[in-house]
Amino acid sequence: MIWLAIAGAVLAAHAAYVALAIVLIAFPNPLRRFVDRDPGWRERLAPRVLPVESPQGSFPLYVVGSGPPRAVVLLAHGRSRRASWMVPMAEALAPGHDVALYDQRHHGDRGLGTSSLGSREADDLEAAARRLGAEGYAGFVLVGISSGAASALRALERGVPTAVRGVVAIGCFDDLDRFLRLRTKYWRLPWFLQPLVRFGVERLAGFRFADVSPLRAVPQTGVPVHVVHARDDELVPPSCAEALAAAAGRPPVWYDGRHDQPENAELQAAVRAAVETALRG
Repeated sequence: MIWLAIAGAVLAAHAAYVALAIVLIAFPNPLRRFVDRDPGWRERLAPRVLPVESPQGSFPLYVVGSGPPRAVVLLAHGRSRRASWMVPMAEALAPGHDVALYDQRHHGDRGLGTSSLGSREADDLEAAARRLGAEGYAGFVLVGISSGAASALRALERGVPTAVRGVVAIGCFDDLDRFLRLRTKYWRLPWFLQPLVRFGVERLAGFRFADVSPLRAVPQTGVPVHVVHARDDELVPPSCAEALAAAAGRPPVWYDGRHDQPENAELQAAVRAAVETALRG
């Protein structure tokens, strides 16, 4: 009987660990998603607010700048963040270009729910790009951090009907399946439980991991992809940047810092340079 009790306890522990991993991956981090790093940014930057309709729901698109014919940089934040997280990057880019930013689905002011790590979020980015195109913008550069970069690459892989000149992918994983293996290994989740985690996340969040592969998307974008990555990225390993850069046919740009730091001056300078290069063609 004692062995049965031990076996039952082990199975229960594994089941609890799998359930926890599914929730941690499928839902934005609640300790981060509610953090508004700059509550007064709208009053300070006075953006124009454009209503956008997406398959994932309607949302406001905030545009800083004087409007067409200037080029526009569309910023996409990462998982568990919100539009205000990207304000330092917007301010760094705004002197030379219009800048647009928004809350991704189930982030910021767009309610609670799961994250698909770039799959369904690509719908929002595509809808935002279409809205900017309707405003008369002729040149676009997409700048995304982490899963925001995955969203941009996924949208272009599907075909965004706008004049996108380039993509700047910051701290982006190369393939969601590989990233899951890396994270679950970090959590010390046994390898034989990883398929259960993947299955649970796909069912709970309503997407397929196979749909999110920035490495596959890069050659299909049809535009230059600039890969920027932190030397000390604690979440996405440098090997991901090296793989994406190899697929893009240009070396990665490294900056001193950590994952998801739009306030980093070295990162801002790298993004400005990449945006200028993309717009020059």
